[in-house]
Amino acid sequence: MQKYANPEVRPEYAKVPTRENLVMHPTDEYSDTQATESTSPMPEPGGVATAAASVGSEAYYTGESKDNAGAVPPPPPPPRRLERQWAKRLAWLFADICIATLALLFIVFGFLVNKYNGSPATDPNSAGRTLYRVSQFGPTIFPVFFAAVVGSCFKSIAAYSIQTRRGATVGLLEQCLGSQSMSRAVTTQFKLRALNPLGILIVLVWALSPLGSQASLRIISIVPSYPTTSADLVSLTSFQEYEYGYAEGVSEAVTSVANPVIASIMASALLGNRNQDLWGNVRMPAIEALESNSNSNSNSNSNSNSNSSDGWFSVPQTTSNLTYPSLVGMPVGRLPASGNTSFVLPGAYLSLSCPVLQPLNGTSFTNYSGSDAPDPGNGVDCTWVTATGGSQLQLAVSIACPANAGLAISDNSTRRARKLVWESLLGGDTYTHAECDLTTTHIDTNITCTGSDSGSAAGSTCRATHVRRSVSVKTDRNWTVLDTGDIADASSVIKLIGGLFPNAQLSGGLQPVVVYMAHPYNAVGAIVYGPYDTPTYALSPSVFETRLAQLVNAVLYVGIRPTAITGTFNTTAAALQDDPGVINMTGTTAVLQDVVHCDKAWLGVLVAASLLVFFMAVAGGLLRLLSLAPDIFESIAITFLRNQMDGIHGSSTWSASAWAHDQKRTKLFFGDVEPAADVGCIALSNLGNGRPVAPVRAGRAYM
Repeated sequence: MQKYANPEVRPEYAKVPTRENLVMHPTDEYSDTQATESTSPMPEPGGVATAAASVGSEAYYTGESKDNAGAVPPPPPPPRRLERQWAKRLAWLFADICIATLALLFIVFGFLVNKYNGSPATDPNSAGRTLYRVSQFGPTIFPVFFAAVVGSCFKSIAAYSIQTRRGATVGLLEQCLGSQSMSRAVTTQFKLRALNPLGILIVLVWALSPLGSQASLRIISIVPSYPTTSADLVSLTSFQEYEYGYAEGVSEAVTSVANPVIASIMASALLGNRNQDLWGNVRMPAIEALESNSNSNSNSNSNSNSNSSDGWFSVPQTTSNLTYPSLVGMPVGRLPASGNTSFVLPGAYLSLSCPVLQPLNGTSFTNYSGSDAPDPGNGVDCTWVTATGGSQLQLAVSIACPANAGLAISDNSTRRARKLVWESLLGGDTYTHAECDLTTTHIDTNITCTGSDSGSAAGSTCRATHVRRSVSVKTDRNWTVLDTGDIADASSVIKLIGGLFPNAQLSGGLQPVVVYMAHPYNAVGAIVYGPYDTPTYALSPSVFETRLAQLVNAVLYVGIRPTAITGTFNTTAAALQDDPGVINMTGTTAVLQDVVHCDKAWLGVLVAASLLVFFMAVAGGLLRLLSLAPDIFESIAITFLRNQMDGIHGSSTWSASAWAHDQKRTKLFFGDVEPAADVGCIALSNLGNGRPVAPVRAGRAYM
């Protein structure tokens, strides 16, 4: 250090301000104590350095410091009065409250999503779609916002704690100041080996950052939904009288009934795997085949087509023509224009059981009109009516005795099954003879149809999903639709079937009705000696029974109301008023639409994370408001203070983590280390070193 022989000639900048010549002047930020220099005598050589470096000196100044040119630097700033400056502090508090309010916006967002949970989101401008678009920004905004608030709060906790009279331990300070980000929050605890409640709490707090950001995204999703509404539907009753049994009706049926049936026979290849007929009417499956499959599967421990406890059988989606007892279905009206409508369609069909299917020993058809005609043998019917189809087909059906002709169908009455006889000649000189019992199967079919712009099943795609035997109809199954009307109905039906193709045998053709039994897809146009002259007795009874039933039921269904079956089903209220042939059904329509889905678990995470940010933002703001000492943490500038660190022992080779771990229980205090002096000094001090310390006070001057 440069020495001066004559103190009077020392440089002006080497003069040291003293407490006696200080004059206080207010400034913009603080009320500072401005110093006016005097020309008091220079201390003895070495005195400047000693005075400036000693505790209790008025300024941070060392006379022995020189710049590169060897000159002593100018003296430090004079003491300044520490003020709270409420305007600035309240402004910062207001900013902290605004930031805290932003956290509440995430909570508002979450409750808005919950409010619109289940609401339609098909419209791009709907509230649900808008909330979904907003959620895409959450993973970007939330973690940045979270880190800014939580990191600042931990810093405020450390700054406030060290200013209190009790001070703060090195461990607490290091844990708080080292938790300014998520990665540092985790690594700091490992470096300090701080497995304590505070460390666990800090890690848990920071864990809400990624969870909260994911919650802001995953709280809302747009999912498909099928809200249901009820629909009032109408259809025809399939168990009702054949309308063309009277004399004039027989001739009318040649066009009105026969033509739709012929069209269905010709389209049998198309109808083979269809749930609807040519006009879109719904076809009901034959439950006998499903019951037979279910019994077979039960014996083989298979679950396909199994029936439930209430008797429902599932209908396989890959079907063959053998599944359906009729080529024609029943119309369904008033279907909604959109969505999938499910309903239960009650229905009935004629079933055939043919225990006799064999070659006929003879050279001609049996004469059922002669005196030697066989007796029906059921105790109810006495005679037969017959019909032929060229020289290759004869049908005969039993007719009730006059005494039994007036029997009425009721739940308490019964009769023996009516008889139907089939005889045909095809594939040689051997006739086929089959004897069948006619019964009725009443079923309930669960149908699902897509939306129909026309309102009818014709404009929809329908399929049967389940079927069961009717639980509401108690009528004996031996009663058939042939018993519901005129005694001539049975005769009219078989005559129509026999006369469907009156000219088929011209030029060597085969009777299509007979060919249909073995080759349903090639019935029309087959010729003699072709590949389609398979004799009927070669078929299995189940195949023969089903295919003959398909033709008979097709005639009976069309004969109920031909115009309704072929596409003109008038479903207006006026047309259906007091119509006993119409049944009313209630369906359930499910319309596919996108809706808002709120994940309640992620909502809870978002609310928890947002509330944490809110309270930490408020807490950080309040702690900053209460803290009076200057903000000098996290800066190397803190080493420039006159820190009083007595009794601290360690190695200069230690890292920061080693120092912090070794001294984690040492209590530090940041405040006035010269509380008894006229001008205080703000610095760090370790408590317990015997030196007096005091918290900083507003209005007091500090060097």
